[in-house]
Amino acid sequence: MQILLTETPWLLEAQNEEQEIQDIFCLFDSETMKAEMQSMVQKLERNQNSDGGWPWFSGGKSSNYITEHILIGSARLMESGICQEGNNFLKKSTLKDAARFIDQEVEKDYQKMKKEYPEELKNYQIGSWILHYLYARSFYPEIKNNNESYRFYQEKLITQKITLVHYLKINKINKK
Repeated sequence: MQILLTETPWLLEAQNEEQEIQDIFCLFDSETMKAEMQSMVQKLERNQNSDGGWPWFSGGKSSNYITEHILIGSARLMESGICQEGNNFLKKSTLKDAARFIDQEVEKDYQKMKKEYPEELKNYQIGSWILHYLYARSFYPEIKNNNESYRFYQEKLITQKITLVHYLKINKINKK
């Protein structure tokens, strides 16, 4: 009889539920959260490449897209008060290096486009990848960017009457 009870699906389910509840309580334990956050920050710092960007996978080539996401996520965490710079979170210098990385990459692409397709720049329409870049940079106005590309894309935002709110709405629709 004992064997029969221990093998019933509802008993196994109850044991799994109990474990899930313990896991949830563990998530909300502040010491566990601090340790997890510190572990994540260390992993991010360890995986940041010397050029300031982050790769998709450890040891890979830096990616604008991933670096922008980390910058956006970091800014949102700081804005919400969940994290504070330097207090178990990414250092300001780490974020500055990342912002400079994406600035340099966008500038390189812009200069290449300017050299190879100068006529196309006159009618250039801002795409989602530039909007994503500008959105990431909007969280860090204190990190100066005097690149020609930055001024060009900001001017295009104004002339094309695109706001970051439009971008966010488009982004939300695309994720549905």
